Amino acid sequence: MLIMMNRMQQPVYLTIGKFCPLSLQAFIQVSKAAFSYATVLKTV
Repeated sequence: MLIMMNRMQQPVYLTIGKFCPLSLQAFIQVSKAAFSYATVLKTV
């Protein structure tokens, strides 16, 4: 239980190739752009 509580105090980050952390806003923007490109390619 103590180990889990200690881990919960540290924030969880997604990293881009172990170079820099990816924020939630940046992840959402990348996801929206990828979906937009996929839908454009699907319609062409």
